[in-house]
Amino acid sequence: MLSGGLKYALIVLAVGLLGYNSVYVERLSEYKSGVQKTLDVKAYAQEYLFKKVPQSVGKAVNITELISRVSGNPKAVFNAVPESRRAGDQLYFLVKGEAEIVEVAEEYVLLNSSGDSVKLKIATEYIFGNASRNAAGLISADQFDNTMDFNNVSEEINRLIRSQILPPFKKEARKGDTVNFIAALEIRETAPKLTDIELIPLKLVIKPH
Repeated sequence: MLSGGLKYALIVLAVGLLGYNSVYVERLSEYKSGVQKTLDVKAYAQEYLFKKVPQSVGKAVNITELISRVSGNPKAVFNAVPESRRAGDQLYFLVKGEAEIVEVAEEYVLLNSSGDSVKLKIATEYIFGNASRNAAGLISADQFDNTMDFNNVSEEINRLIRSQILPPFKKEARKGDTVNFIAALEIRETAPKLTDIELIPLKLVIKPH
C-alpha cells in the first residue's frame, strides 16, 4: 500500500503532466500572420475627410467649369472619369467653388450660380450614398478585405458630414454670405441633369458679408 506522502506526490505529478499537455505553445510571429486586422472605420473616415480631402483640393475641378464642360461635350468629360470614380451609371466628381448664398432652406443652401438655368445647392439635410467616399478617387473596393468595411466607410463619412461639418455651417450661414466649398457631385452618365445640382459638402468655409 502506498504511503500518504507518495500518493500526494503522484497526484501532483499527474496534474502537472495534464496541465503541460493541455497548453498549446505557438510562436507570436505565427499567430500574428494568421490574424486578420480589423479596420478602424471611424479613424479611416476621419483621416479621409479632414486630411486627405483638403490635401486633394488641387485635383478638384471648379464647379462652374465642370458644368460648362459637361454641357458642351459630356462624352469627352465622362470618358475621362477613372474607374475609381465610377459605379455603374453613376459618375463622381470632386468639385470646388466659391459662391454667394441666396437662400437658406431647411434641406439645402441655394447658391448664386453662373447662369439662371442652373440651380446650385449644398445639401444640408439628406446626406447619404457613396458620393462622399468616391468623389476624390482615393478609395476603391480592392483596398478592403470585405464589402462591409467598404460600405461602412461611406456611412461613417456621411455621419461625420452630418455631425461635424454641417451643424456649424447651418448655424452661421446667412443670405448674402459667401461660401468656399469642396464637395462631392454625382452625375448619371446616361442622363446628366445639370439644371438642379445638389452638392454633398466635404469642406465649407463661410465668408460673412
